[in-house]
Amino acid sequence: LGRHKEALVAAQEAVALHRSVAGESPDTFQKERALATAMLGKCREQMGDTEGALTSVAEAISLLSPIFLQHPEAVVHWMDTMCRQYTERSRKLGRATDKALLAPIIEMFAKLRQSGG
Repeated sequence: LGRHKEALVAAQEAVALHRSVAGESPDTFQKERALATAMLGKCREQMGDTEGALTSVAEAISLLSPIFLQHPEAVVHWMDTMCRQYTERSRKLGRATDKALLAPIIEMFAKLRQSGG
């Protein structure tokens, strides 16, 4: 609706809340924390902060990776979206992607393709 600043504030609050909960129980809301962090990245992108958006989506991928590697079918759509955003933002900034971050994810995507998933 064009209310990017309000969306950014709400996303920042959601990430802060998830980080505080993670301190008490790190694995409990890992997926939700990753999704909130990815949304923060999207809000930053809409505000013209591609650098901040890239940082947020990289963090979101790091948070979602353990779940994706154990139960890929449960979060494949989100991981795919985050990886596409990460790649696009890296390219927009003229940066190479972090191979260490993406390598296990790419390998899992390949396994999923081979198994027909």
